Amino acid sequence: FATHPIITLFLLSYIIFGISWGARSLQITIDPIEIWASPTSRSRIEKDYFDSRFTPFYRTEQIFIKAVNLDK
Repeated sequence: FATHPIITLFLLSYIIFGISWGARSLQITIDPIEIWASPTSRSRIEKDYFDSRFTPFYRTEQIFIKAVNLDK
């Protein structure tokens, strides 16, 4: 590559352009339901049915950390 720098620059430019072109259609999803459950899965269908009939159910998780045996 070092003997032909112009060819190397053009080749790498085309590779970078090709990778960047594919990134245009990239979709980022942050909804865990979309990530872990297929729209046609049984659990997803049952959840959608439940949410349409009742209020959506949200599961909250909390951790409380407390220091013990410390001098005040």
